[in-house]
Amino acid sequence: MPGILRAVDDARAAAGLALGELRSGDDTYRIGVMRRTKASSRAWGLDRPSPELLYTIDCPCGGMNVWQLPNTESKPDEGDCDSCGRTLFDSAGAPIAPMVVEPA
Repeated sequence: MPGILRAVDDARAAAGLALGELRSGDDTYRIGVMRRTKASSRAWGLDRPSPELLYTIDCPCGGMNVWQLPNTESKPDEGDCDSCGRTLFDSAGAPIAPMVVEPA
């Protein structure tokens, strides 16, 4: 679940409510509000980790570059900025700016 939805979910916890994402394998977010119980967590898949990771590099030009990869694949070590075309990795494969990694 993306970070902003996690924050909203955390804010609803005191009221006994939870946000849930119904995953369908595409880029659509289907979000629901439910009572926070173990059964609802299992039904919505909240007790299972995401099978994918998001890797984000903010280029010095200000462009955000994101890779969404299965967690079984290695992290990106090559690529260019989608905004300015700058190479985002050095010759050893290290990113030129910090890379943020989070569950998809």
